[in-house]
Amino acid sequence: MSRESRAEYYEKAFDRLEKTGKHTWNWAAFLWGFSWMRYRKIYLSEIAFCFIYWILCLALLIGLVSSAYETESTPWGFLTLLISLSLGKKICLGYFGNALYYWTVKKRISWGYHLLEKYRPTSIAAIFFSFILWIADAFSHETQLDKLDKNEVNAETIHAYLNPNKKNHWMVKISWVLACVFYILIILLNVVLNGATNRLENLSNKPSYTSSFADKIEDLRYSPKK
Repeated sequence: MSRESRAEYYEKAFDRLEKTGKHTWNWAAFLWGFSWMRYRKIYLSEIAFCFIYWILCLALLIGLVSSAYETESTPWGFLTLLISLSLGKKICLGYFGNALYYWTVKKRISWGYHLLEKYRPTSIAAIFFSFILWIADAFSHETQLDKLDKNEVNAETIHAYLNPNKKNHWMVKISWVLACVFYILIILLNVVLNGATNRLENLSNKPSYTSSFADKIEDLRYSPKK
């Protein structure tokens, strides 16, 4: 499916949701979950959704550990609940994903994002660097618009916002590069530290030839003469 086709799909889904209140199933949201939300820049809804989901996972994990400690066996019931929770998350995103995205689009249109010449509604980099891209989008918005004008949400403004042919602002592009460089430096630093640690461990495990030679001299010195 091309980018234009995906934009048309969301326009029809939003129109149906606005007129009839009926939801449209979203396979991308079902399959990719939180990655889909970051790709579509649904940041606030993702934070709320992640918070609720991980609280439930933590509660189940605590129950899993306590049950395993008491019974000294694997509580398959809790594992089934964890799998069911993960599947439930996917089903919720598949069913309500378009509604969450529509809420985000309406908010961003009211802030004038559809008027920006250099703003893309999607970003693959946001899957990995969502927080950095969020800040970069906010700064690029401030530099391109003098103030936050209220704008009406309609088919024209939704189409303008979902336009996939727009380019990103230079601030967003620089944030990609800086984020990539930062993560590469972290990986290299981790490799260097691991190498240094392994070398120190190898040096500490080597036998001390000096001490063993001194021990032999002492043995010869105090050994009885024949």
